[in-house]
Amino acid sequence: MEISSRYIKLNAAFEIPFDLTIGRDYPIELQGSITACTEKDGQDGTLEREYRFKAILGAIKGEGIPSVKLKDKTSKSFRLRTMITREFDLNYEQAMDGLMSDPVALQEFIEKQL
Repeated sequence: MEISSRYIKLNAAFEIPFDLTIGRDYPIELQGSITACTEKDGQDGTLEREYRFKAILGAIKGEGIPSVKLKDKTSKSFRLRTMITREFDLNYEQAMDGLMSDPVALQEFIEKQL
């Protein structure tokens, strides 16, 4: 089947230290990971592919806006999982298998993050 469209659904919630103005455009940077992919049949031989993106880091940028990194409301376990996955460029299970079988590598990883 041919993919007729691809799109990303964003999921993010951050605490911010100031009020925002309704109707104003704000440039926002997000960093996170794709957490799911769903395909929907278009009933005409095509598929729609939806990716779900969960943000773990973010920043509001722009003129006249104080530079601020957004406070992440994501659980610590999810942030750790993302950090491990990004550090080792593997899926989480492979990374954890490697870390758990090598206590020295686990200790070095933790010390590097602190």
